[in-house]
Amino acid sequence: MNLIIKAIEKDEFDLFLMGYGNYRCQGSSDLWEPNDFVLCWNTEIIPYANTGKNDILEKKMMDALYKLSNREKDINLEIYTIILTINWYYFYKFQNRIDFKMDLVDFSILLKDKLKRQKDKLQKDYRWGGEKWNSNDGLWKPLINTLTFIINKYDGINCIP
Repeated sequence: MNLIIKAIEKDEFDLFLMGYGNYRCQGSSDLWEPNDFVLCWNTEIIPYANTGKNDILEKKMMDALYKLSNREKDINLEIYTIILTINWYYFYKFQNRIDFKMDLVDFSILLKDKLKRQKDKLQKDYRWGGEKWNSNDGLWKPLINTLTFIINKYDGINCIP
């Protein structure tokens, strides 16, 4: 749980979610991802949430999502990180493993617009879940599939353009 505490203290929660630098959670997966999101949630986010600091976590998580949505360094990585963070949030919420709440209604409008503007570039990006063996439409198809799953399984926010 050291990574999340460091990220909160240094106001680098966005970098933590992306797995930048020393914030990378790396498991034993055969696939290369920018961050091992499941490991990150299980070893950092969920234990921190269980310390009773939900108000801090809610704020830092939402601030990080907004920061990621405003970054312009690697827009596809930032979108990928945002959507996977939202996906795992709903998953663990559904499993009753976390108790904090993220108000994603306003954020979903921003994300939907960003996806619309970035669609062509996402369709040509074959990294991570968009690898050619997994998608003939780059990152676009797996991200839209994830968002569709969030709506259908968890009654989550609709960010699909």
